[in-house]
Amino acid sequence: MTKNIVFVLIIVQASFFLREESYGQSQKKFTISGYVNEKGSKELLVGVPIYIPEIKNGTATNAYGFYSITLPPMDSVTLLFSYIGYGSIAKRFQLDKDISLNVDMEPSAKFMKEVEIVGEHVEKVSHSTQMSQIDIPIQQIYQC
Repeated sequence: MTKNIVFVLIIVQASFFLREESYGQSQKKFTISGYVNEKGSKELLVGVPIYIPEIKNGTATNAYGFYSITLPPMDSVTLLFSYIGYGSIAKRFQLDKDISLNVDMEPSAKFMKEVEIVGEHVEKVSHSTQMSQIDIPIQQIYQC
């Protein structure tokens, strides 16, 4: 009787172990992370949107220019980096392991046009501190 109980416990324990292992394999996820900086100065870029069309979602760089996203395994994944004033970058690769991907974005002058702001200062009557006045000719005062 005791041998049967021990045998059943071993089988139950083995089935849980096998189930956990197969569950862990199917739920394996991989992380893509790195820094986004300017190509010339290597200055870290904050708030760069990173879009992944395959999942219709994405992320953005934090205050240190760092990004990280965790995804299930895929045949191929595309990361689109776009930032105002910089050329867009697309990186495509197979997602079968954790990936460290640093990106250098190049400033793009073709998107930036010169803007000139010109203004005039017109003093409004409501902004002057002068009291109201009426001009009365002296002859009119003598006639009164």
